[in-house]
Amino acid sequence: MESPDGVTSRLLTAEEVARILGLSEGTLKCWRVRRRRDGPPFVKLGSRPRGRVRYRLEDIMAYIEQGRRDVARLED
Repeated sequence: MESPDGVTSRLLTAEEVARILGLSEGTLKCWRVRRRRDGPPFVKLGSRPRGRVRYRLEDIMAYIEQGRRDVARLED
């Protein structure tokens, strides 16, 4: 998908994101439905209620990075 500024952005399905994060699709859906701040940002394409949910690859990578912990810092 080409964004307006010319940068290519890959959109992932919930199935792909679940596999990347080691979670179930149900967990992702639960986070979306309950509007939990635990989950990664998502994009809804189309009108409700049947719009397709997609995740931007860069959002997933940032979500993973936010959960990263530096063991050396934790030992201080």
